[in-house]
Amino acid sequence: MKKFLLIILIALGAKSLHAQEEIPIYNQYLFGSYFLINPAVAGLDNVWKVQAIHRQQWVGMEGSPSTQSIAGEGQIYDNLKMGGYVFMDENGYHRQNGYQVAFSYTLPLSKNIKRLRRLSFGLSYTGTQKYISQTDMSLMSDPALNMNDYNFFGHNSNAGIFMIWDGMYGGISGSHLLSGGYSDETISNSFFPRNWQALYGWKMKASRYLYIEPAAMVRVIENYDNHLDLNLKLYYIPITRRKQYLGYWIGFSSRSSWKTFPISSMSASLMLGGSKDNFYYGYSYEVMTDRYQMHHAGSHQIMIGYTVALTADRHCGCTPFRIPVL
Repeated sequence: MKKFLLIILIALGAKSLHAQEEIPIYNQYLFGSYFLINPAVAGLDNVWKVQAIHRQQWVGMEGSPSTQSIAGEGQIYDNLKMGGYVFMDENGYHRQNGYQVAFSYTLPLSKNIKRLRRLSFGLSYTGTQKYISQTDMSLMSDPALNMNDYNFFGHNSNAGIFMIWDGMYGGISGSHLLSGGYSDETISNSFFPRNWQALYGWKMKASRYLYIEPAAMVRVIENYDNHLDLNLKLYYIPITRRKQYLGYWIGFSSRSSWKTFPISSMSASLMLGGSKDNFYYGYSYEVMTDRYQMHHAGSHQIMIGYTVALTADRHCGCTPFRIPVL
């Protein structure tokens, strides 16, 4: 049984290892760290904020992937913004630690401060230290495994453009734009294929207290699976007598993957969270719809964040769970 579970874990891990980006982001962007998929969004709120996330995948499987990360972003000076991300990721036989640093420059498209209309451009740099231990796979007894350990460093660059027009937003970005550099010549630069992302969403007011936000993201990965995320969030923002920044939200996300049709795999996530004054928090539960789901109990993700400053564009509601911007 242990050998069978190891085979499944290797199959899942190998698939995610080649399909994922150089940094493991999964669906963290739905918790507000949009700059992970588009550096042009870094610091776009004009407030400083930091958040920590723990993600446990495939609960119930020994050696299943586990990710811990800290992300922060804010305004450096006037229209210059930045964001940062550090992480630790482990899935049994494969471990990686890394970081991303993003910078963005924003151009206002309206002189009316009550109407949020902006165009931003961004660049980011990523670095990842990867460790692969084939000695952990000794149970497989595969002659193709030489039981060696591999330790190498990779770096790359991402770029993007992003626009906010009142409650609507959208942008395009590219990842792994550089060939990268690895300390081990046996590791090809194509190990991280180029990714192209397009994101569009619209936050609209449904009633006095209720807001709705549909969004979609398409990711095209060179020589590998493509992804389509369909997201929907509902926000409840009560009006309080005191000037509290209070709100609650619930969301649903589905991800479809394919290289050539038909769709090869799907996953679905249920999310919820909220904010009060400087703090915000969130939780998500994800299940897969492929044949591997019967061997684990899905994936859990927990986030807690803190907004350092409640000034600048706060009247527009610019923290991740306020309306109408990201």
